[in-house]
Amino acid sequence: MAATAGATSHCGGPEAFTISQLRDDLRAAVNCLNDRCLFLSAKCPEQRQTSNDFQRPSRDYDAAQLDEDDIAESDLYALARCYFQNREYARVAKKLEDVKGPRATFLKLYASYLKGEKEKEEKYMGQETPLEEGQWFNKELQDIETQLGEGHREDAFCLYLRGIVNTALKRTARARDFLSESVKRYPWNWSAWEALVSTYDGKDVRKDPLNEIREHVPEHSVMRDFCVIHLANELALSPGDALDAEWKSVEALFPDSSTVNFMKGMSYYCVRDFDKAMGHFQKLHKRDPFRVDHMDIYSNTLYIRQRDVELAELAHQIFDIDRYRYESCLIVGNYYSIRREHDFAIMFFQRALKLNRNYIEAWTLIGHEYLELQNLAAAVAVYRKATVIKPSDYRAWYGLGCAYRMMSMHDMAITYFQKALAVQPNDYRMWFNLGQLYHELKHYSMAVASLERAMVGDKSDLLALWEIARCYYEQLEEPMDEKLEHETRKRFLDYLKFQEKYEGTDVSNQPNQEEAALWVAKAALKRGKSDEALSVIQFITRHDCDEANEIRKEIWNLQSNERARNPSGFMRRAVNIDDDDSMEAFTP
Repeated sequence: MAATAGATSHCGGPEAFTISQLRDDLRAAVNCLNDRCLFLSAKCPEQRQTSNDFQRPSRDYDAAQLDEDDIAESDLYALARCYFQNREYARVAKKLEDVKGPRATFLKLYASYLKGEKEKEEKYMGQETPLEEGQWFNKELQDIETQLGEGHREDAFCLYLRGIVNTALKRTARARDFLSESVKRYPWNWSAWEALVSTYDGKDVRKDPLNEIREHVPEHSVMRDFCVIHLANELALSPGDALDAEWKSVEALFPDSSTVNFMKGMSYYCVRDFDKAMGHFQKLHKRDPFRVDHMDIYSNTLYIRQRDVELAELAHQIFDIDRYRYESCLIVGNYYSIRREHDFAIMFFQRALKLNRNYIEAWTLIGHEYLELQNLAAAVAVYRKATVIKPSDYRAWYGLGCAYRMMSMHDMAITYFQKALAVQPNDYRMWFNLGQLYHELKHYSMAVASLERAMVGDKSDLLALWEIARCYYEQLEEPMDEKLEHETRKRFLDYLKFQEKYEGTDVSNQPNQEEAALWVAKAALKRGKSDEALSVIQFITRHDCDEANEIRKEIWNLQSNERARNPSGFMRRAVNIDDDDSMEAFTP
């Protein structure tokens, strides 16, 4: 990514610029975003430290430049900005009702938008529990959209406001156009990029969402690289070669940035590589121990990996820093959940929702807690709310599938597992659950297909192999079909082979091992393969297993008879597990 003078820029321009110029752009972005009261967006340029040269875009992005009306309204704007910082949004809108400049127009309408959001949240906060929420909306949205469409001079920030208003009005395509134009005019507004990402919910599979972002914002900038990575994380896409260029760009420019470190950890978290994710979050927490942002995701990784001591320490630290952040409430909820104090966990997750009612993590975790308490009706209600808030989050769909499965409503469970797989097709847990459901419904071919798909992930191999073997076994009828019997035997042997592979791990010594060995041994004796039966029966180490002891006696009798008939020619046959007629001798 290093650039030299005269190198070609990413967007086709010949001009390159030094790292000091990039720093100047970031400093100017901080001032510009703070001036427009976009304080969260202003944090992003402040946190990014640069290391190498980067190609300067050909477009001049000096959106902080003011026109004549903005300059004439500076004193009025300064007073309104003071009101805004005190959260007197209605007062800001009233004070600026006759302004003409785009800067003051943006602040007036943005204050009206936040006024509507505040009123909506105050109604929500009046409810006894999050589950009693009504159908409320921001009453200011239509008026803001009308005023913005009346011929105002729209800068990048007014376009950003039109984008979030149209998103709230469910006009996704229109919102995407406004937000794309906003980030093209001024790329340093991270809130606009996040709003653009929110318009992709994973439902539209006609196009690759990453390429669609690149098409909507064709002019290259490092902020677009961050946006593509952020979208990939939101949609839980695997960080493969499709993101290689973006990762190289941001890591070269911001090697020590907390933002890049977080995004790297988040990419591993989204594809369930929790050990690597935990390493990045640990580094983030160690570097900035008073940081609350994103520590809720860190607490999730600690919970999943059952790091109860580290989770307890994190909960105490974050709660002492700021107990009124929704992230803090979720972390404490995870602490109580890992202690199996589910009622306290639900209480803190609901506190998080009081502070941010669209907090998808809290909604899904409340559903998980209700599942633990066997309160299935409440779990279904919570998961349904989560799917409305964020349809692209597979966890809520998966939770609904689990809840309906626990209620023995298999058809409904299958429907929701399929919805989850439409969003996240590479999660082995959902394929495994789907295969089990098909197995229970005796849809054997579909069960085998789903279970074989599940075998690509983690340590589900053993359980999936067992379920596949059972699917074939349950189809056996007298007189037995030779092909079906052969396939059943092969699947049981695959299961036993994996048992040997995982010997000494937490997935070995499954109770199903005994049943598999008994069946294969009996089938071998039926075909007169005493050596094959002996190799398999060694998997059963219990001395009090009567069936195994009977088979051992039968094997000994068969081999004794064979020795008596042919004492010079008797030799134990080597067996091969991949051969149709034999299997390789095991040494468990």
